[in-house]
Amino acid sequence: MALDEALLISCQQGKSPPILRLYQWEPPGISIGYFQKIKQTVDTNKCKEKNIDIVRRLTGGRAVLHRDDLTYSVCASEDFFDQLGESINQTYQKISFAFLEAFKLLKINAEWVKVSTPFARDPLDREKKKMEIFPQPCFSSSSRYEIEMQGKKILGSAQRRFSARGRSTLDRKDGFLQHGSLPLKRGEIDLVDLLPSSKSTTKEKSKFRKSYITLQEAINTNVPLKELLTIIQNGFENFFSIKFEEKELTKEEENFTHQLIERKYRTKDWNFRK
Repeated sequence: MALDEALLISCQQGKSPPILRLYQWEPPGISIGYFQKIKQTVDTNKCKEKNIDIVRRLTGGRAVLHRDDLTYSVCASEDFFDQLGESINQTYQKISFAFLEAFKLLKINAEWVKVSTPFARDPLDREKKKMEIFPQPCFSSSSRYEIEMQGKKILGSAQRRFSARGRSTLDRKDGFLQHGSLPLKRGEIDLVDLLPSSKSTTKEKSKFRKSYITLQEAINTNVPLKELLTIIQNGFENFFSIKFEEKELTKEEENFTHQLIERKYRTKDWNFRK
């Protein structure tokens, strides 16, 4: 999470073009949305028993267990809003279409879920209110321009946009960071096993597990990770008519990542602030 924020700031400062990052988690962990309340979201004792770490994302959305999934992040500055979307809604749509291109290469017949209601004037306020009312896991339902197959969610995403106005640093531009998770297979532990007891009933577990589909289930086989990464890259390149270049971390990005880890993402003040 610290690295994603460091890369976002690099984009905002004009030091990097838009970045697509694909990664997995070791050890496993739960990422919770920026606005979520810990006690309503997960049972910390259950997580500790299963050696599952908890970290708060910079983005909104709902809790995700990162154990048998592929996580992605996309970040960019306002210099590229014309290509990537001028609003939170437009960006969701375009990134979803890029993933649909990748799913076509995998011969997955998926579709995007269109927004059924307009966003509130302040997206952050709307997101906060939604988290207070609906603290369920990410894969329990679809929203925005998320992707489904056979009525089941196959890709979950969360986004947050950042304004440079009012910051003490004048060298940043507006920007956005979007996170997402593609479940690869069913694991021994599911997020629903780590919810507070009131939400971890047999009925809720059954409902949750029927609400999403994994990549393995969608294509009835396993895709080697390296091949999957190439397919997703090709999907983005096809949709946006671009060619990716692999990017090594700069020393500045690496140093800032370590600072964010120690000052923010490893602290209780950040992860358990709600």
